[in-house]
Amino acid sequence: MPVLVMTSGVAAWRFGEAFRSNVADAIVAGSLQAHARNRIYNVGSFDGTEAEWARRVGAVLGWVGDVVTVNDDAAPEHLQPGIDVRQHLVADTTRIRSELG
Repeated sequence: MPVLVMTSGVAAWRFGEAFRSNVADAIVAGSLQAHARNRIYNVGSFDGTEAEWARRVGAVLGWVGDVVTVNDDAAPEHLQPGIDVRQHLVADTTRIRSELG
């Protein structure tokens, strides 16, 4: 079975992913409504972990593999994220959903 290998830190990280079509829709909605000008909106359609995101995207693509994690300290350099994934980066999307639908 094919696998996607991630460090346990990356696998647990929450980053607020979004499909590009959802981002495009948000840009259009913000551009077409005058009251949205000079406002800041967070766009994201998924607030799960990176491992959950990989599984979801994999399922859409018909991938039959699984996500496998390795201990952060034991992971080879090419698997190290190069950023501190202990801090999640999920933004609240309430404003765009309530103001722009």
